Amino acid sequence: MKNGGGAFGFDFMEKRNFDRKGGNIRMKKIVNKKLGIVLVSFALIFFFAWTSDALEVDGLSITGLVKSIDKGNGTIGVDVTTLSCKGLRVFRVPEGAREDLDSSLVGKKVQFRIDSATCKSAKIYDIVD
Repeated sequence: MKNGGGAFGFDFMEKRNFDRKGGNIRMKKIVNKKLGIVLVSFALIFFFAWTSDALEVDGLSITGLVKSIDKGNGTIGVDVTTLSCKGLRVFRVPEGAREDLDSSLVGKKVQFRIDSATCKSAKIYDIVD
């Protein structure tokens, strides 16, 4: 038994286990370590939740003048004025809105969103709203 011993051969007041105030140093280290892990985990979860919203792509907003309408295919030709997608492009109208397509839309300014963050001239994009 060390230092005169204690109950069952343990000396609960060994200097290496307790600080000056009587607190258990090992226990404080364990608590601090667990607290650090919890805080880092929370910070990572918060960071990824925040960046996923920021990086989420809902689609590209398009503005332009309607140049042509193809009611059979459900597509419209639009001369796009949006900087990221300038030029004549063809877009597919949603199923529910195809009955609203008529020649009176030609020459009108329209604004809508497509299902992509990019806009290439050779591809037909779906209008999402």
